[in-house]
Amino acid sequence: GGFITGTIRDSGSLAPVESIDVLVYDFENNVVAEGVSAGNGFYFAEGLPSGTYYVKTVSTDYLDVLYDNIPCDDFQCNPLTGTPVSVTVNTVTPNIDFDLAPSGSISGNITDGNGIPLDNVFIIVTDSNGDFVNGEDTDETGHYRVSGLDAGNYFVQTSSNYADEVFDNIPCEGNCDPTIGDSVAVTTSNETTGIDFQLLEGGKIT
Repeated sequence: GGFITGTIRDSGSLAPVESIDVLVYDFENNVVAEGVSAGNGFYFAEGLPSGTYYVKTVSTDYLDVLYDNIPCDDFQCNPLTGTPVSVTVNTVTPNIDFDLAPSGSISGNITDGNGIPLDNVFIIVTDSNGDFVNGEDTDETGHYRVSGLDAGNYFVQTSSNYADEVFDNIPCEGNCDPTIGDSVAVTTSNETTGIDFQLLEGGKIT
């Protein structure tokens, strides 16, 4: 098959970035190949039939993009809006490069009313319009970290078997509007910490 190769760099320092996943999509939006950047930033994806493809990064601490450096860092992003990449069997398509900007993140701890950490609580981060941006589950210590966020203001909401809230301690069950909460500021390359929740066990109907 054909190859797609390139280099991934930090957009500020231009230093190579390793451990960035690269996904290759066909014209039906299916992932057909993938690669991962090495210590020198170089990646390759192989085994591709001749055709046209779209390439996207998937990372934790950088803002993801489509080739050719088109922002694509949320769940609404369509990979087919990227710049097409032509591939021919037995041939290398080189220089499909990416310069990634560092992202911000939000972190905190989730406990119950007795201060016991809660795992598997899904944390929802929405933008200023209340639209979903990213999310993450808490670990066994009750800690979470939602990364891949551009600079801006966000709202943070829980989704669990407890009485859910939006930060800061505002009840927010079901399809409530998360923008009723307090906004959380995020800056590039920094982690906004201390966005904690103490969730109470809700009442039951049987």
